[in-house]
Amino acid sequence: MSALRADCVRATGRPWAGWLVGWLLWFFPVAGSSVWQYRRGTPWEDRDYLLALVADELRGANWQRSGSRGAQPKPIPRPGDKSDDEHFGDPIPLAMFDDWWDSQ
Repeated sequence: MSALRADCVRATGRPWAGWLVGWLLWFFPVAGSSVWQYRRGTPWEDRDYLLALVADELRGANWQRSGSRGAQPKPIPRPGDKSDDEHFGDPIPLAMFDDWWDSQ
């Protein structure tokens, strides 16, 4: 509730401007407000996504102009994206796996 109150102060200059302003802020949140971030589930604003997209495209274009040498650049990770680097535990030695497999 304090986040909604802070949004009201930013929008109207008063700590609580009534149910109508609260309703408007909830259903039509201003970009960057706490309600906007809560409902989108991300701390990034639209301009942040656009800047990341521009950077990804520039890196890809420079890679192509270099004759596609080396690995293709990876995109900038966005909030909420799944990581390819996720590991689940430590690997076991092959001999231990073979023993387990044979016992099945």
